[in-house]
Amino acid sequence: MAMETVTPVKMRELELNSAFIGLPPVILMENAGRGAYEEIKRRFNVNNSRIIVFCGTGNNGGDGFVIARQLSAHTIVHVVLLGSPDKISRKEARINWEILEKIYQRVKTHVISSTDDLREIKPIVDSADIIVDAILGTGVRGLIREPLKTAIKMINEAKAKKISIDIPSGMDPETGVTADISVKPDLTITFHKAKKGFIGREKDLGELVVTSISIPEEVEYIIGPGDVITALKRRFFENRKGDFGKLLIIGGSERYHGAPVLSAMSAIRAGVDLVIISAPELIANTIRAYTPNFIVRDYPGRYLTPESVKYISTLINWADAIVLGPGLGVEAETKEAVYKLFTLIKEANKPLVIDADALKVLAEHPNALAGSLTVATPHRGEFKLLTGLEIKTSEDILTNINEILAKISMFDITFTVKGAVDLVAYRNMFKLDLLGNPGMTVGGIGDVLTGILGCFLSQGVEPFKAACAAVFITGLSGNLIADKKGYHFTSSELIDYIPAALDEALAFENTLSISQPDKKVYEVLKSRKTETFNINNK
Repeated sequence: MAMETVTPVKMRELELNSAFIGLPPVILMENAGRGAYEEIKRRFNVNNSRIIVFCGTGNNGGDGFVIARQLSAHTIVHVVLLGSPDKISRKEARINWEILEKIYQRVKTHVISSTDDLREIKPIVDSADIIVDAILGTGVRGLIREPLKTAIKMINEAKAKKISIDIPSGMDPETGVTADISVKPDLTITFHKAKKGFIGREKDLGELVVTSISIPEEVEYIIGPGDVITALKRRFFENRKGDFGKLLIIGGSERYHGAPVLSAMSAIRAGVDLVIISAPELIANTIRAYTPNFIVRDYPGRYLTPESVKYISTLINWADAIVLGPGLGVEAETKEAVYKLFTLIKEANKPLVIDADALKVLAEHPNALAGSLTVATPHRGEFKLLTGLEIKTSEDILTNINEILAKISMFDITFTVKGAVDLVAYRNMFKLDLLGNPGMTVGGIGDVLTGILGCFLSQGVEPFKAACAAVFITGLSGNLIADKKGYHFTSSELIDYIPAALDEALAFENTLSISQPDKKVYEVLKSRKTETFNINNK
């Protein structure tokens, strides 16, 4: 049976989304340390043994602090902190370090700032029976710096039994590649699931044990701030214009000109650098008059036609991602042009959001975008048009999830099905967004979501993850404006709250709070049947 694995990014996402439902990181750390302690106690004689725990200043070190505290019930434990206590990065790790400092009779702490400090504790290391490696966890990348490098060498040279926590220090958890040096454990105790980098590197792990940290099953299926935090592209002083995406929006017609504007402004507020709207010349100046914050490139006529495509093809090459559909209309010539654009965009391998009228073309050509970097964003009525399945209530999603996934898989693209509870799905993966409120039935909210999604795609976020982040930010923006104005707001007003929603999502790691004025949607999870989750959701 194949080893079930998780990436470091996915693991961080799960930890943050556990906090989102009320399970804080300090409990997960306690569960991790306790689980590792139980495995150590089961395999080794810890009573009156000489035990030393090497800890870094990150979360892996925090796990080590908990392990040391648990082991101190059996023997005096030496804890070696590789770095200054004021460099301990996570609140939950600092809490556990401070506990160790208060139980100094059973736990002896050694703060290491240089290789000279390590030489002073070498006799303790050489005489140890058990050494626990909690130095570097899933955040390790590149070469190992001092004094960590010397500490790893000392661990490897010791005669003690060696136990690595979560991952052997020095191994890249994503690729399994080891740096210039890594711990060579007799036992690796990893949490929740084996790490992706373990595949093919089993000989570097010693015995591998996977232990639970009690992340609830539901967290695998809930979209939370972790989906945003792990998707957002960080900004640096030396960034240039265009580094945060160039988005092309193809939309608008003689009847509809507001939809592409809503998408464009949403993308800009979400953080994209450049937006071009490609629209018919009849409405181009009307769109230009809204704001100077985006560019308008027009083509002849009142609506999109096959002849218009030649004016758009060079813009496709310019763009990092494309939005197709808002306000296009359903003229026969427009549908023909949309199908032609499907082909061009797929051939160019550009990420694509299809919304509104473009979805009707997808319904007629369900395989047109198969295997491409596309996200379709139907509301429940459009989803019925596309698949023949009707979602009457949010409870229907979980009741019929296997049938829904089977239908979506036929298109071989990512779907975002909009409703009171949003569903994001790709092949056999799915997640639910539980934010939002009744005020978000106002027209144009779908166009806002489309723009935010286009922003994430233009910044290189893969489609499923981009869709999860976009629906969360859309829902959170709606909740923030509802907090201020109640349920009577417009889509253009909601756009102004997108930056605040991004800030609140980013701040979640420290605040552990998100605006949730309407939590009735959580009742949807209670309606699920156990068998509905019996799918291969890896």
